[in-house]
Amino acid sequence: MPTPVALETVRSIATAHDELLPTPSAAPLQTAMPAAVTPTILSASPATATTAATQTSQPVIAVTRVAKCCGVFGWIDAQHLLVFDTPAQGQTGASVVDVKTGSRQFVSANFGIPSPSGLIAFPDRSAGRTEIRRSDGSVVSTISNGGVLTWISRDGQHVAWLEDLSVTQVSSLVPRTVRFWSAGIDGSHAKLLLEFDASALQWLPDNQHVVALGRTPDGRQPGIWLVDTVTGTNGVAVAGTFLQALRLSPNASRMAYLETFSGSISQDGVWIANTNGTDKIHLREAGSFRWGGDSSYLWFLDLAPRDGGNDTLVEVDVSDDAVVGRIDLGGRVLNDQWDVSPDGSAVAYWSEADQTVVVKALTR
Repeated sequence: MPTPVALETVRSIATAHDELLPTPSAAPLQTAMPAAVTPTILSASPATATTAATQTSQPVIAVTRVAKCCGVFGWIDAQHLLVFDTPAQGQTGASVVDVKTGSRQFVSANFGIPSPSGLIAFPDRSAGRTEIRRSDGSVVSTISNGGVLTWISRDGQHVAWLEDLSVTQVSSLVPRTVRFWSAGIDGSHAKLLLEFDASALQWLPDNQHVVALGRTPDGRQPGIWLVDTVTGTNGVAVAGTFLQALRLSPNASRMAYLETFSGSISQDGVWIANTNGTDKIHLREAGSFRWGGDSSYLWFLDLAPRDGGNDTLVEVDVSDDAVVGRIDLGGRVLNDQWDVSPDGSAVAYWSEADQTVVVKALTR
């Protein structure tokens, strides 16, 4: 079994990737940043993004268990799931599972953040570096950036990371103060863009801008930030002191987020908006949510009563806030660890019954 320290590292990666923790947000920062040491390239191979595997016409296996350990996983594409596993035979670490065939490929002893490019960023704090790997485990590049959380752009050509400044926070609900860096996929041309409070980033389809829940280090203008990774230009697309659970739709044209403690019951709840903050829609449905296969539907998790029954996924059409489907999961979700595949054909969740990661086809 992994050590408690290793498990904590794995879970922190998954949490930051999914934006699951309450995160008071941030605002624009136009002041110049102090000079910092530019990360060095330790090694690199040609930075060509590759998909996880050739897509097949096979359907997702109706129900399958793909990992047992920690409930840490992330979809790479509609067919491949990155999991952290402790197999009875085999090496503990991250593996890529083909959910249509059941086959798996060991990738790394660490867990990483997958990207739509098919590449995965594996931070290693003990070594002080981040490895960019393909889904077969081969190394694309190794970046000396302290081994911090690193996010890969959708075209697989750029990376961004958050350098922790080890500033003491007043609350665990407040994100840490970080320096935001961007670079090429091999770590070249690294640029320090700004300093703010944030825990995670998400790339937009133009491979130049990112969105993040953040705020200035002095706590001003919290909200959803939009940052240009080339120029460092930034601004708050959606303002709000306690916004959380920020999630981009599969094509990243829209975002969903939760607002709490606004001071108004009519303002709290789940919202949909374009990534520039326009066309906001307030949904009636409440609870944990994930996007479906496009920007038109959200899935909500409806928890079963504690005295029995299975959890249910409720599908909502965000255009008219109407419930259009319900699916019995066949079990209960542990610790809100669940996610829908990018094409909406399957859901993966951590089972409360046996603490395995279950993949279930979403057949309506």
